[in-house]
Amino acid sequence: MTDLKFAFRQLLKNPGFTTVAVLTLALGIGACTAMFSLVPAVLLRPLPFRNTERLVWIENTGTGGLSARTSRVDNFLEWRAQNTSFEDLAGYFAFFDYSRYTLIGNGEPQRLRGVGISRNFLDVLGVQPLLGRGFTDEECVWNGRKAVLLSHSYWRQHFAGDPKVVGRTLTLNGDPTEIVGILPPTFDFDSVFAPGTEVELLLPFPLVEETARWGNTIFAIGRLKPGATLGQAQAEFDVISRQVAGAHPERGGFGARMSGLETSIRGSFRQSLLMLFAAVGCVLLIACVNLSNLLLTRANARRKEFAVRVALGATRWRLIRQTLTESLLLALGGCALGVPLAFMASAGLSRLSTFSIPLLQSTSGGSDPFLQIHPGSQPLLRRVDRPGDRDSRR
Repeated sequence: MTDLKFAFRQLLKNPGFTTVAVLTLALGIGACTAMFSLVPAVLLRPLPFRNTERLVWIENTGTGGLSARTSRVDNFLEWRAQNTSFEDLAGYFAFFDYSRYTLIGNGEPQRLRGVGISRNFLDVLGVQPLLGRGFTDEECVWNGRKAVLLSHSYWRQHFAGDPKVVGRTLTLNGDPTEIVGILPPTFDFDSVFAPGTEVELLLPFPLVEETARWGNTIFAIGRLKPGATLGQAQAEFDVISRQVAGAHPERGGFGARMSGLETSIRGSFRQSLLMLFAAVGCVLLIACVNLSNLLLTRANARRKEFAVRVALGATRWRLIRQTLTESLLLALGGCALGVPLAFMASAGLSRLSTFSIPLLQSTSGGSDPFLQIHPGSQPLLRRVDRPGDRDSRR
């Protein structure tokens, strides 16, 4: 206690040194802790799906905008009917960002973003609604019964988490629409598949002749059968695509390019984030080295003080213990200031949409990390062109 009191008085006598030392440590600790929150959430934490290693991302073989990377509905149906490598294939409408839905019946009218999904989309991913159910066959036909699934965050914010909202009918774009279910907190579509956007609704997307006329509009996801490999599936789809292209030349050239779903979501950012993580670690190291130099300089200036204390009978260990106590107080001060900085940085990162990083919202913290995911490669969706464009039709 005597060492602590003396160290505290010594630091108060040198406010300039103390302030610089504490701020240097706080910045290093805050930045490093924020990155320790970001990297596990974005790169290491398992995706909120069942048996993620068997999920495969399937896109067209073109390069460029969405029209080159998405597939036609009729080609998707051919893949699903003829393949033997997948348990099932699902898809979603890739151009959802160009339309909005007006919701009436819950206070003021609201403009919302919704994504059309195939009936089996959640089943393929292994996601079960928190409340209610998924879509039925009657809801996934052209001009079928209107239904909608609400994201968990939207349900909590605008319906106060009321479970009785399931089964309620609201007016969506002028049509009576039943809320059939609530998505679980572990899965938000936007965080995984469309980072940088906010998706409040999932709607049934009919895989029918009418939507096939829209051209390249959907992304596909498949779940491999046990024992099947990505290479086998790719080879099989290459054969199917050539056969279908020969039988239907009016559809133009197309193909299937496959990759693991986790690789597609995280692959483009992995190297950059790891490099950033290493850079932040170097920042903390540099801060410690600079602080060590400051302490050495300060110790040199206190040589007379140490000489007097030795003359009065202080041992070498007594002097070392005193300087270590002062360093401990500086470290505690840096931690005390660095931890709030880390919380603020993590919260800011979780709301950052500029770089469209998948799963970034899950860095906001919480007692159970899996319940904090708002599950969200280079983004899987790019706002490049519209399905109504001539090139998109082709």
